[in-house]
Amino acid sequence: MKKLISIGICVVMMTCLFSSAISANNDEISVYINNERLDFDVPPIIIDDRTLVPMRAIFEALGAEVEWNEYEQSITATRGDTTTIYMQIGSYEVCVITSLCVIWAPWMSHYGIFYTGHLYRLPNEYIEYIWQYEDNYRFSISLNVAPQIIDNRTMIPIRVVAETLFYNVRWDEYERAIFIFDSPRGTGTKENPIIIETQDHLRLFDGNRFGGSHILLANDIIMPHNFMIDRVFRGVFDGGGHTITVDIHLPGHLFSVGLFYSIGEGGVVRNLNIAGNIIHSQGHVGGVTGWNRGTIENVIVTANITGDWAATGGIVGNNGGIVRNSYFYGTITGTGSVGDIVGFNTYDGIIENE
Repeated sequence: MKKLISIGICVVMMTCLFSSAISANNDEISVYINNERLDFDVPPIIIDDRTLVPMRAIFEALGAEVEWNEYEQSITATRGDTTTIYMQIGSYEVCVITSLCVIWAPWMSHYGIFYTGHLYRLPNEYIEYIWQYEDNYRFSISLNVAPQIIDNRTMIPIRVVAETLFYNVRWDEYERAIFIFDSPRGTGTKENPIIIETQDHLRLFDGNRFGGSHILLANDIIMPHNFMIDRVFRGVFDGGGHTITVDIHLPGHLFSVGLFYSIGEGGVVRNLNIAGNIIHSQGHVGGVTGWNRGTIENVIVTANITGDWAATGGIVGNNGGIVRNSYFYGTITGTGSVGDIVGFNTYDGIIENE
């Protein structure tokens, strides 16, 4: 009898552990598509750091028609006459067929698809292979978590589905929300620049992903706390006369801090206004960037900037590039080399203000 009781207790404990592994931290997960909340009859669930949602609701919300094959336990979703996605319960492979052009986009370090004037980044999950057959491209995506049936609902990983259907996905830990949104328009060339219209568009941006591209800001944007364009930027960023408002407070040993982490040789930032607060210790600090080796022109910074130890400047901390017709209005303090325009100008740094 004691043995039976022990076995029963073990079964209950294992069931509880399994349940908690699936449901831990799943309370109140919200999903938004272009800022419109999407409601489900079965709530999203996190398994192994992947969020799964009901199949039909997400596919239809993203503009796809979906079919369920009971015999195969499979899902086939089609968006217009361009893209078909095939998934199967328990399978870690997603098969995709598309008539759209699939290219390697070096500024994103990833494959992308052209669709309605946008270049969409293909899923973050591992792409097994891509090949062209007649007029279609076919590729296979390897999943970390397979589709599965939970509470009589077919649940599928939301990120890979959204990205395969030409959307971007962002997880907000603080809000416990998933934001799905259109990619910025444009291909990144001088004639067809990438258009940044929203906060989400700018949050996609880093020096590696769009590093060699032409970027055009289309609206004023207020960025969240501690947002900074990461990596070295070597493209062309045209602010179009718009304003980006930041609130950056990064203590510690970051080499460079500003709206841009660093502007490398060939990089250009122009026609931009920057407002807000930028505070950093133990590194170069500037309203545009802490470290410039490119060109900054026609930029106005109206901000409170505080630095410590290294170079602190209203436009650039350490400048070894060109700063032209750019001005600072605000307060600036620092314990190292401090200047309204440039904190420290190297022997090859150039400042050309009229």
